[in-house]
Amino acid sequence: MGEGCGHRGAAVDSSGGNATLTVRRVAAEAQIPTSSLYELFSSQDAVRAAVMREVTDRMGQRLAAMPADLSGQQWARAALRGLLPLNPQPRQEVIATLYIGALGLHNPDLRAAWRLADDAVRETCRRALDAMGPDGGQAQQDQLHVVIDRLARQVVMHDHQRSPDWAIAVLDRMLPA
Repeated sequence: MGEGCGHRGAAVDSSGGNATLTVRRVAAEAQIPTSSLYELFSSQDAVRAAVMREVTDRMGQRLAAMPADLSGQQWARAALRGLLPLNPQPRQEVIATLYIGALGLHNPDLRAAWRLADDAVRETCRRALDAMGPDGGQAQQDQLHVVIDRLARQVVMHDHQRSPDWAIAVLDRMLPA
């Protein structure tokens, strides 16, 4: 998770539909004693902020790892698909973003941490639109950002009714051919 932890997986558990982010779970995921986690982070909110930085970093890593030979349209589609919870890691990232975003409604520090990931999604949407061709302007960027955000939420919240394939099909219908 940055901050010197040997973080391997997601610190958010969504089993049984219950998303939890606890110090004990983060310590277990990082394979360090809980007491060591308290030495690294001053509070649960500091851990949550670090999780949002990690989510943002992972989004950037996925973009950077995309093949360099993709055309503009291909790059845009791959980048936007990379924002959707199509496999377990991005799914956990979306769950963490939803959870911390909800906590941020009443906590300015967590709202700022959530904003990092939200801004990364917005920037990816802007870059994807630029790669697809003529600038559609701010309205088109806002629309695509909302579509990506809502698709991700739908896949996570309706995991038995909204499959990753459904989200890809919706996205493909939204994008120019």
